[in-house]
Amino acid sequence: MKYLSSTKILLSTTLLFSSLNWAGSSDKEMALAMDTINRSGITASQSIVMVQNKFSGVVYDYELDEKDDRLVHEIKLIDLDADVKRKITLSADDGSVIKEEWERLFSWFIEEDNVKAAKKLVANNYSMLQAIALIAINTDSLVLDVELEDKQGIVYFEIETYGPDGEKEMLVDSKSKTIIPVFKR
Repeated sequence: MKYLSSTKILLSTTLLFSSLNWAGSSDKEMALAMDTINRSGITASQSIVMVQNKFSGVVYDYELDEKDDRLVHEIKLIDLDADVKRKITLSADDGSVIKEEWERLFSWFIEEDNVKAAKKLVANNYSMLQAIALIAINTDSLVLDVELEDKQGIVYFEIETYGPDGEKEMLVDSKSKTIIPVFKR
């Protein structure tokens, strides 16, 4: 019976990853992703904390994704002191580091937009974890994607979630530490 249960989980996971693309994903695919997160207990916030415990820097991008038939948390951070940008990929099943990539932040002439935004975020004394906490998503919802943006003089997090009401997008201003209303056309 245990073998049959494991086979069902493996089959469900395989079906999930064969067509996982959050934009336009089916409710079934999202339910399977939610099941993976619920079983492991590793949410977006918890994965960010895990990365911050191992690496220093400002987290500027998070994505729940699929890599090599596995659900993963991808976290990007910039270490402004060491001039290093990192992308850490964690297994959504157990939190293990699957892949670590890094590169130096060096340019003679132009500073990258995400480096400028990270510096402003530090000046605002705000973080991605605080923005996720502010939106207070339900336990039956997933954080799919969080990006730090700097547009029109506003440094904010764009947060995409999925829950019982479908996909939602929210913006959180890092200076005022408030949610910016998003209007539909």
